Amino acid sequence: MTKFTTLPLAHSLAPRLGLLLIAGLFFGASSGCDGLGGASVLVERLPDIEPNLPAVPKIPPPEFPAVYEDGTYSVYGARQRAREANGEEIEVTARIVRIYHPPSCERGETCPRPLAPHLFIGDKLDAEERDLMMVVGYAANQAEIDDAIRQGARGAERVRAQGMVPVPRDFRPGNLIRLKGELNLQSSSGFSSSNGLIEYTDHVTLERAQ
Repeated sequence: MTKFTTLPLAHSLAPRLGLLLIAGLFFGASSGCDGLGGASVLVERLPDIEPNLPAVPKIPPPEFPAVYEDGTYSVYGARQRAREANGEEIEVTARIVRIYHPPSCERGETCPRPLAPHLFIGDKLDAEERDLMMVVGYAANQAEIDDAIRQGARGAERVRAQGMVPVPRDFRPGNLIRLKGELNLQSSSGFSSSNGLIEYTDHVTLERAQ
């Protein structure tokens, strides 16, 4: 005779209830995914970002051209060429801004040794110090200049008749001159300038200061 063993109800239903719970979770998750997949997604567009940068500064053009229409340089143009010139002969149209004068001393005072004559030219009379250029070599000392002034125009003509350049006697602050000379950073007499300098060869006075 066959014997049947009776299992408790809870024990026999437990595996089935477990399967039902797993199935429910699976289908619930599936339906949830389907719901998300079908939903509309709204994308909000952010406003365009405009950079707030300072304006690029405009560098003003130079006040004077490097080279004038007559082919002569301005002081600005000569200064630009100074580092490459290395003794190149150049003509510059400029104003005499300042002239060196040896110190005057009272009788009996110890006077410092004067420098050789030199002057400074600029593109305008009120040019700043950094925009000036030195001119040297037009006289060995102040005595030569004083003597040229005493000799006057006739003395200058005699010197030119001998094929030489007379010592200038008409240099005055404010005069407009066309100057010819050698452009360099250092002169043969020992002057030097990072702005460049001109070792004098000759000049013509175009306009006299009032």
